[in-house]
Amino acid sequence: MGYRIFENALSIHEKCNNLSYTNRLVLVAIFSGLAAVFQSVGALFPGIGYFVSPLATAPIIFCSIFSVRLGFLSYLL
Repeated sequence: MGYRIFENALSIHEKCNNLSYTNRLVLVAIFSGLAAVFQSVGALFPGIGYFVSPLATAPIIFCSIFSVRLGFLSYLL
């Protein structure tokens, strides 16, 4: 079962390598914006926000699947 997850992540990584660097930077910016929004929901809506706030790490993980370098960049943004 773990091998199948690895295959899916590898196929996403290979498809991302076909994108231009500009497209990858735009994806990183969008995912970083989503991470910031998910993180700030905890302050805006205290009840629901505590359940949504842990989702802030998901966009950074997706960027790390694309490329470790881009994942680190999304973490810094």
